[in-house]
Amino acid sequence: MGEIFLNLPFKLDNIQKKIIFYILIITMPLFLLSLYFIQEYVGSELRKSAEKKAYSLNIQTLRSIESFLTQNSRFTKESAYMLKMNPAKYKTLLPFLKENVKNHKNVYGSALAIEPDSFLKRVYCKYLYKKDGKIVEKWLLPPKYNYTHKAWYRNAKETNKGVWSEPYFDIGGGEVYMSTFSFALKDMKNSFLGVITADIKLDDLSHEIQSIHSIHGAYLYLISNNGIVISEPKDKPLEKNFLHFFQISDNALHQIKDQSGRYSLYTMPVVQTSWIIGVMLKNSILYASLQQLKIRLLIIAIMGVLLILFMIMVISEQLKKDVAQKEKVKNELDLAMKIQKSFLPQEEYVARSRFFIDSYFKSAKEVGGDFYGYREYEKELVFYLGDVSGKGVPASLFMMATHILIESIMDTTTEPAQIMKKTNRQLCRASQRGMFATLIIGRYEFEKELLSFCIAGHPPFVIKAEGLSSPLVELFAPVGIFENIEYTNSYLELKVPFELMIYSDGVTEAENNKEEFFGVEKLSAVLHQEFSSKNIVAEIKRFVVNNAQSDDMTLLHISFFKSK
Repeated sequence: MGEIFLNLPFKLDNIQKKIIFYILIITMPLFLLSLYFIQEYVGSELRKSAEKKAYSLNIQTLRSIESFLTQNSRFTKESAYMLKMNPAKYKTLLPFLKENVKNHKNVYGSALAIEPDSFLKRVYCKYLYKKDGKIVEKWLLPPKYNYTHKAWYRNAKETNKGVWSEPYFDIGGGEVYMSTFSFALKDMKNSFLGVITADIKLDDLSHEIQSIHSIHGAYLYLISNNGIVISEPKDKPLEKNFLHFFQISDNALHQIKDQSGRYSLYTMPVVQTSWIIGVMLKNSILYASLQQLKIRLLIIAIMGVLLILFMIMVISEQLKKDVAQKEKVKNELDLAMKIQKSFLPQEEYVARSRFFIDSYFKSAKEVGGDFYGYREYEKELVFYLGDVSGKGVPASLFMMATHILIESIMDTTTEPAQIMKKTNRQLCRASQRGMFATLIIGRYEFEKELLSFCIAGHPPFVIKAEGLSSPLVELFAPVGIFENIEYTNSYLELKVPFELMIYSDGVTEAENNKEEFFGVEKLSAVLHQEFSSKNIVAEIKRFVVNNAQSDDMTLLHISFFKSK
């Protein structure tokens, strides 16, 4: 790997070399593996498409053959229906049969054979066939030609339906290689009366089959159930060792190989026959798109490797800049966090002769929007806790502005409603981003033993005196929204000793991985057990387990008692 970096147009430091090395280790195998899976998936789809194409071609060919056979044998069925109403007039069919033999160029001949055991009680088999451009009549009678023992006659009698015979040489009849379509004659009671046939010379049948399609690289074969080749292309006769593939009567795809290459052979049975059709396609043509895919993927792989190498060089240089920029941002966030914390009380636990304060603060990000504070006077203690809308740097800036305003206003008044009103007015005039803060401000006068407070959109605090309670008071809109709100105080006479637990909504809205909130009920239950911020924090950690903190969390625990 080190040699790669020797002739680079720009110098790389050790970090960049490591980045490039690790990226190559990760990306190259993934890239090549992706190409492999693409080739496998797309190749599989192309292979299926090719096989569907072969199947479709086979179906089209099969339909063409079946249509050809049907067209040349339809008159036998029509003759049978004509005779069904009046079987005794069977001789009247001869002109109709003669006309059809004459008009169907591919029909060599047609026979009308009567069943001797039927109610007609006749040994009768007249055969009409083409000879020297004319239609010739011929008797096919025992003992020279025992038609009732012939396969074409027995097949129709036994199956009671139209069926094409195996190819045979018609000795004593047409004296040619042919296949015969036999259709059973029946009366209205469905009794067997005899057979009407349509004969096709194998040479004519083969010629018609080979003219069905002329697709390059495709070869058509028609094989009988006995392994007789009925039709095959002159330029590619079927090899004998491939005949066994045609003995599978169901639709089947075979892969075969001969001296000229590899082929796909699709075999299917032909309806109303015991024949099997096979379309053989050259794989190089059938799977041409698959071969093209492999070549293109190889080109893509080479180009992709070169592109990855180039992009890594560019990205490594950008990464170097990004790392420096992120380090700068991190340093700035660390500084912002230190500045923000400098606005909050420096001591989490404060003990005085008349009270003690235990506080807890944890932001969801590097900087947050929660804030709190307190100020002790000779005769009173003023405290506050707020929660700015949003998170991160904007919330922390708004938080610091709000905190500065409150501390500045407390130099002129300690009345909670007045502090709230002046803070709100200043924020509404200064804020242009639509940000706001929920806020609770309280004051306890030691001599009067009076708690006055004002709540602006913030959760009410919890009081522990003789029991636990939370004041029912008027709630006002958060500060920073409406400039002309008239905030008023609420009052509670509380004799020492008593305790207050003030919190932000990040406490009750702490969420576990089941998307359940910690909630007010759990908070109340925890405070009944032990009225302390440490106990609340411990229970929240057990509740959320490893779920990430979603909001800033602040607790302010104040305990008032008689001075010693």
